[in-house]
Amino acid sequence: VSTQSTGQEMSTKPTIIYFRKRGRAEIIRLTLAGAGEDWEEEPILDGKKIRQLRQEAPFGQVPIYIDNDLYLSQPYAIARYVARKYKLYGKDDHEAAVVDMILEGHVDINDKISVLLQPYKNKDGLEKFGKETAPVWASYFEKILAKNNGGKGWMVGDKLSLADISIFLLVEVYEGLGFGEVANYAPLLSGLKERVAAVPSIAAYLKSEKRPCIVDF
Repeated sequence: VSTQSTGQEMSTKPTIIYFRKRGRAEIIRLTLAGAGEDWEEEPILDGKKIRQLRQEAPFGQVPIYIDNDLYLSQPYAIARYVARKYKLYGKDDHEAAVVDMILEGHVDINDKISVLLQPYKNKDGLEKFGKETAPVWASYFEKILAKNNGGKGWMVGDKLSLADISIFLLVEVYEGLGFGEVANYAPLLSGLKERVAAVPSIAAYLKSEKRPCIVDF
């Protein structure tokens, strides 16, 4: 998709257009951080900007990602693009397919959680989900991780990929929503989250002011 006008000067750095919160843009930020790449933020601060983007964005939704003449929406499409560009998508088609499988699983569990948060937070539903569904889905990812180096390394192959960043976010959401102590029912995923957080470029981002403090699950 060609770049559309946003009223900004084009930068050599990619630009993320989103609100001042983590939300749907966080997987993009973390993937860029994992690649050691810098980016610009164009925060949405008023209704006028939202109305403009609803007209310009391919599906009327944010985040928007601009990289030279590329103008993208849909967070997982953007994250996949960034991961492929910066070699965070596995070493071959086999590993890339596993990355895709994990991402699709993450999308599925996100959809199940989202219906409990929108338009209003369903506290009883979230409590039940945390006890019954969250551990089951964590076990699915745990089994995939266990098949690769006994679960002591990465989700796919022998280096960081978008799959690991996706799981980092999933565990963070589990913890943020109070779905129990993840280390108790998915210790391998908990360990993976710690390894992702320890990647120097990601650790720097997590500690920086660039990471929005508003979580917005």
